[in-house]
Amino acid sequence: MHGWLLVYTLAMALGVRLLGPPSIRQGDEWRDAPLDKRLALLTYLACSESWVSRERLSYLFWPDASTANALTNLRQLLARTKALALDAEVRADDKRLHWDVNSDVAEFRRSVRAADWSKALEHYRGDLASGLEVHDATEFAEWLEFERSQLRESHRQTALHQAGLALAAGRAEESAALYERLLQQDPLDEGVMQSLLRLLVRLGAVDEARRRLHGFGARLQAELGFPPSAETELIVEGSQQQAAEPVRQYPSDVTSGRPRLTAPVTSFVGRERELADCIQRLSSDSCRLLTLLGPGGVGKTRLALRAAQQLEARFANGFVAVPLASVADAAAVPLALAAALALELRALKAPLDQLVDFLAPRELLLVLDNFEHLTGSAMQIQYLLSECPKLKVLVTSRERVRLHGEWLLPLAGLATPPLPPEHGADAQLVQEALAYDALLLLDERARQIEPGFTITPLTLYAAVGICRILEGLPLGIELAAGWLRTLSLDGVKAALESSLDSLESDVHDAVERHRTLRAAIDHSWKLLNGAEQRACRALAVFHDGCDRTAAGAVTGTSLPLLKALVEKSLLRIGAGGRYDTHPLINRYSQERLAADPDEATRLVEAHANYFLRVLASWSGRLHGSQQPAMLEEFAPDYENIRAAWLTAIDKSWTARCLAGIEPLVLFHGIQGRFTEGERLFGTSIELLTARFTHNDNGDALLAALLVNHAWFLAGLARFDEATRDAQAASELAARTASAPTQVRALNILGSIAMRRGEAAAARGFIEKGLALAETTDDKWSLSLLVGQLGLLE
Repeated sequence: MHGWLLVYTLAMALGVRLLGPPSIRQGDEWRDAPLDKRLALLTYLACSESWVSRERLSYLFWPDASTANALTNLRQLLARTKALALDAEVRADDKRLHWDVNSDVAEFRRSVRAADWSKALEHYRGDLASGLEVHDATEFAEWLEFERSQLRESHRQTALHQAGLALAAGRAEESAALYERLLQQDPLDEGVMQSLLRLLVRLGAVDEARRRLHGFGARLQAELGFPPSAETELIVEGSQQQAAEPVRQYPSDVTSGRPRLTAPVTSFVGRERELADCIQRLSSDSCRLLTLLGPGGVGKTRLALRAAQQLEARFANGFVAVPLASVADAAAVPLALAAALALELRALKAPLDQLVDFLAPRELLLVLDNFEHLTGSAMQIQYLLSECPKLKVLVTSRERVRLHGEWLLPLAGLATPPLPPEHGADAQLVQEALAYDALLLLDERARQIEPGFTITPLTLYAAVGICRILEGLPLGIELAAGWLRTLSLDGVKAALESSLDSLESDVHDAVERHRTLRAAIDHSWKLLNGAEQRACRALAVFHDGCDRTAAGAVTGTSLPLLKALVEKSLLRIGAGGRYDTHPLINRYSQERLAADPDEATRLVEAHANYFLRVLASWSGRLHGSQQPAMLEEFAPDYENIRAAWLTAIDKSWTARCLAGIEPLVLFHGIQGRFTEGERLFGTSIELLTARFTHNDNGDALLAALLVNHAWFLAGLARFDEATRDAQAASELAARTASAPTQVRALNILGSIAMRRGEAAAARGFIEKGLALAETTDDKWSLSLLVGQLGLLE
């Protein structure tokens, strides 16, 4: 089928085009879609590809309206949308809407899932609903921006896949055009610029590559304040150096000066399960490429060498370990492999083909160490595996190789013991803690340099604290142990808490990227492109991680970007799809974020706005069967909600705080978290009064804070303090005509008087509260007060 006919057939199958300038098919014609709320509704329904509840849609477009008004608005919007005479009508019932239409978004997603890159690129004509802006629907606007960024990143990955296929097929011009297309969308995408520079160098256009690098560097410096990474600059500089060097020849003697990984001279601690997994997989016929994946300093190289040593007898030609940290470019990988194999390369044949000739008859395990900066050579590894049937490859990397036959073995920190009591540990507890690999490693490495070192019941708390701060990271534990001749365990713990630079290795054979914790993280950071660095920095605004929705809404980080950071070991994904980072990486990212105060302020406010909206969305629907759902939603994000709340209080966002206070109080109360609640509301009162100005909303918020603080204090039996705050809240609420707050204060005062045996006073408070609650028809407060009166009787 001719290309134009294929595109025409695809277009005729669509009912709406939403990628780029939006248009709707009416019969045989395409008409421009109206850039208003009707298109917004159709866009959301088309992207959902399923039934959507009216409640969800009404909140999406009218988040600040009452539920009844929002549903009425939705009915009116639906009526105006149907007037567009759509080929496929929007279906509706009492509770849901559905638009059963085929869109270019759906086709694009299907093509991406099927890895049909060229077809996917035909559908992507630009941003989702380009030109559509709905300023009075903030929730929809945030959803639209998130979907746009997600589709944009998916298109980026699609174009990169297609560019790689085009280059492999010898269509360099097509590959270059795709890179140019991506750079038009994001001129600061360093990963794409690297690919274009490599292509230009490969084509011999070094001067053009140098010109493009100069322009990119100037723009990056002007807009983001930092230069291109050393890796980017080396693509051009390295090509000049390589061109000036003669063809390298390697000796045929396998023992003669080949680069190799040296076996560690220190003991191998822990990792029994991971070692067994590694050996089992590489012993299986189904696994020919295994990647040990994890952040810097987690022990990938040590485990790989240990596994290779134990597997050596199973391979007729043993194993060869290739250090790749100093290899600057993917094009140099065949040269590094040849050097490690002691293979003499000839000038008349491509190095990769000579490697195939050498390896094809051999049964060998090839260990490729520190591969993360060379993922552009993945197809070279694939070629070797396909042409050399007896070859197996074990890779250590901070990023997966991304080949179909790749098996992954992610590595985390060593197991750490639970934190013991700060005082009162005994010898039995020390022995139990030493059964954990992290503490055992600290103990062994400390005794290496300080023979008299021992972990005692008195020092156990600090020793375990070190391991837990580091989350069992072997590099960190070894750096910490190296300072135990100079510092106590408490001193080392304090140093780790203060700075990433505090503990530096002074051993001569330590590699530079492992001399400090910062150096290890720096190495990973420099491997990220500009978009990934921005995302990693922005995600540091979260406390205890976040889910995908929050990441997109607060920071604009798309799902493909989250996936990229997970694959590069800068982000972790855990139960329920939540993302978080190693505490040390998070601290590093926070420092990067703090270096840009304007960006940090913007993100903190976006974070607070998002979680205040989450709180407010539960207001008024908590006294029934939905309570378990609220607890399930809030529990993982407690630290985020707490931080957002304090930000809002500090900034005196009184209306938003008043809208979210009820769910926040109930969350603490249902779970019996009275101590945490008392501290949070006590801090909130201090923050608010420190910059307090009297106005209706401010007085109402202070009264609400006081009455809820009183409730938590009463629950902790601190009755004098609770009475003080409840009385202050009642007086303030009376002045601001805030009846619900005053009723709650009277209820608390009545409850305290009753618990103290002061029946007459209790009756007075409760009956006054009942009278006030009846004037507002507050059934919930009425039921509580009647219950109190019953208890009093």
